[in-house]
Amino acid sequence: PTNQVDAPPVELSVGWIILPLFTENGVVINNKTSDYQLQPGTPYEQAANTEDSKREGTFLSKVQNILSNRSPQVSIRVAQPSREQQNMMEVLPDILIGLSGYLPFMSMHWELAAEALFGTAFGTVKQPGSGFLLRDVPPVVAMFPTVADTPLLVEALRVSWNDRLQELSTSSKKDFDVLRKTYSEHFTKVIYPLACLMDAFPKGTTGSKEFETKAPKTLELMKLTQSDPLKFFSSEQYKFRPFTASECTCPIRIDS
Repeated sequence: PTNQVDAPPVELSVGWIILPLFTENGVVINNKTSDYQLQPGTPYEQAANTEDSKREGTFLSKVQNILSNRSPQVSIRVAQPSREQQNMMEVLPDILIGLSGYLPFMSMHWELAAEALFGTAFGTVKQPGSGFLLRDVPPVVAMFPTVADTPLLVEALRVSWNDRLQELSTSSKKDFDVLRKTYSEHFTKVIYPLACLMDAFPKGTTGSKEFETKAPKTLELMKLTQSDPLKFFSSEQYKFRPFTASECTCPIRIDS
């Protein structure tokens, strides 16, 4: 017998739907919440000739299916971005797939990267033997791609930044210069030490079960860096990666 813990995960489909994004007149659906009845199988399967499929068109059979939970329903909301979200998306690439909860960090990184890469406050050094220039940038710019590729670190950033925002006044939240400075300091204090841990967080796509298992531990570490980052760095309990130039530089490719 196979141990359930060691068994490979099994994909299970409860059905599928076609989600309309336009009305019958071709108008984009901006704000609508609807319940959809899931279709059995997959969209690419040939319809099975079952008793349920024969009776699918009758109203009575649909009601019976709903009452007996034979055909599950899913509630989906299609909504327009808020004005604040729209302002953030205007500084991002046209095509970007991700969670709306991470939108503030993507937008902030884009603004900070533009200032660091095209401003005059940071120096540039040519990397020997390569077609790259190393632009000196703060850790909040250099380390964000690593954090963004680590779901557990992004979650720690989301939770800790929401806590930090609650401490700010309304006027500070509306002042972008103050908000940007506060975010940079927060990232360096709370997230940067976590990103320097050696082999602590898996990169790339993380399974939901693994994420749920490791998220509480990640948030516990986050609270330690929130309270005293220097004590966290000096602790012998954790191992940190050796410092490299990648933590404070950004490579810029030179096109000849």
